[in-house]
Amino acid sequence: MKFVKYLLVVLISTCLIACGGSDSNVPSSFTKSVTPPGTATTSYVYVVNYGDGRNNGSVSMFSIGSNGMLIPLSTPTIATGISPTAIVTNPAGPSFLGGPYVYVLNGPNLAASISQYGTDSNGVLYPFGPPTVTAGNYAVGIVGAPAPNNYYVYVINAPQNSQGGYNQGTVRQYGVANFGPLTPQGTVLTGFGPQGIAINPAGTYGYVPTCGNTNPESNISTVNQFAIINGVFTSLSPDSVTLGDCPRKIVINPAGTYVYVSNGGNKCTLSVAAIGSNGTLSPAGNVDVCQAAMAFNPAGTYLYAVSYTNGVGIVSTYAVGPGAALTLLGTVAAGPTIVGSNTGGASIAIDPTGSYAYVINSGNNTVSMYAIGGNGLLTPIGTVATGGTNPQAIAIASF
Repeated sequence: MKFVKYLLVVLISTCLIACGGSDSNVPSSFTKSVTPPGTATTSYVYVVNYGDGRNNGSVSMFSIGSNGMLIPLSTPTIATGISPTAIVTNPAGPSFLGGPYVYVLNGPNLAASISQYGTDSNGVLYPFGPPTVTAGNYAVGIVGAPAPNNYYVYVINAPQNSQGGYNQGTVRQYGVANFGPLTPQGTVLTGFGPQGIAINPAGTYGYVPTCGNTNPESNISTVNQFAIINGVFTSLSPDSVTLGDCPRKIVINPAGTYVYVSNGGNKCTLSVAAIGSNGTLSPAGNVDVCQAAMAFNPAGTYLYAVSYTNGVGIVSTYAVGPGAALTLLGTVAAGPTIVGSNTGGASIAIDPTGSYAYVINSGNNTVSMYAIGGNGLLTPIGTVATGGTNPQAIAIASF
């Protein structure tokens, strides 16, 4: 039997002791386990395919070979809801068929939802009941976070108004009930036009960049900051800091000491803020990084940024120095995105060993694969078709 490994998926370390109970969708002959030290694991990659915005959204499923190449599973895809855009795994939450739970965000629209899956011992996803939970209107991001003896999932909503501006956003909070189903636990307000969400590795603080206003001509650029207590977001004091120029994507380094926020007003800068002992942010300047998606290696020594020029992708490698400084080491080509499309995906994932990187290419429905050298630089090792159309997001789980 394979065992669940505690791992870092992109930026979020999780640690969950699963609850007891029963699930009529799960064979009674399977039991849950956690990883003994030194137990070998297999990594699996899941790619969310948006499709055409109708009923053909899907998740493509791969194992990672010994050489880093992605290998389609025996069941290569599974259907999701309409217009899936994001994915999060609960790597320490073993399902009864062997692996972690996986949650896919379907939206943004007026009836967003989250599709819920377990994984069998071969990494193949299976839906469990209920197959979806509601996620509000205009859901634009999802993230998971640990807590003692539990795990939580958060969705951000960015409702728009008739003038083309934004109303106040929300963070929807979900607990993980017995055997994986999400249980809604209320909402908290954010600023206007939330764009992303990130949780520190300890699961104690959350950050939501906002770029919006009721008047679309006067956007307000802030990052809302929250303490997380028993899975519930509670505003810090102050409840937000001014940071960047229309901040959008946000990542936190694996040490949980710095926040990096992409700027919509200038797509070739990142605004950096130090995370204080009480979770509040202190702006620490800007760095020149062109990006549409970002990921750290597990050690936090390298940052990888995906950017596009006229739809053509580039992946840049940066060394992370003292005080969150970034030094460009090199670039490699990636595949195309969909030029001018508001559903053109950009997403990168690093495997838990820090040996391989994977970038989705929505322009030709592929994943670019790279080996990571000891100096952090990427070497292309091939591409693989996703088996779906318009890929949007990628995640990795190991067990």
